[in-house]
Amino acid sequence: MKQKNYLLGGWVDESVPREEIRILVQPLNIDADEFCEWLAVQVGRYRSWTEMREQTPTRNEQIAVLRDYQKTLAKTISFLTPGGLPPHAEAEMVGEWWNFTKSSLHDLEHTAADTLRKLMVTAEIVERKLGAQKQQRGQKADPRKAELLANVSNWLSQKGVAPARARATTARVMTLCGVEGVPDTKTTLRRAARRGTQLQGN
Repeated sequence: MKQKNYLLGGWVDESVPREEIRILVQPLNIDADEFCEWLAVQVGRYRSWTEMREQTPTRNEQIAVLRDYQKTLAKTISFLTPGGLPPHAEAEMVGEWWNFTKSSLHDLEHTAADTLRKLMVTAEIVERKLGAQKQQRGQKADPRKAELLANVSNWLSQKGVAPARARATTARVMTLCGVEGVPDTKTTLRRAARRGTQLQGN
């Protein structure tokens, strides 16, 4: 299979539509610049977590990668064991390695092959563990979204905005920031914000 880079993280998108948000919160008598600065960090963290969640490979993909990993290790070990290279090439390798490091190439190959065998055993164990796990079906509720809603709603409330208005403003701010799936009813939004507050306490 084609090698992929699974490194997560990197640049964080903290962009928010500041002008639109300033207009939205102007009637609330809060510092719009302070709110936007704080909000940008919160939204950036949420976007990073969402990106990481979306990029996390499935169980089947992880198992396939581990199998490919083991095959690669096995092939490398075959080159490091006696007879892995043609005799002339092996002799030249031994000589050049000695000139380069003043150490035995055969000793290095023995140690490296032993380490790679241990890696293969480790990968086999992890593959079996993943194979025994149940495949998750469907999308679970997004706890970070509930936490983000709670953070924004609580911030506004602490600045003197009435709770109901804080929740309604939060929903509109999230929509402006491109956060999908924001609750569109007062009851659902209140539950989401409450759930986020509970998650913060855990």
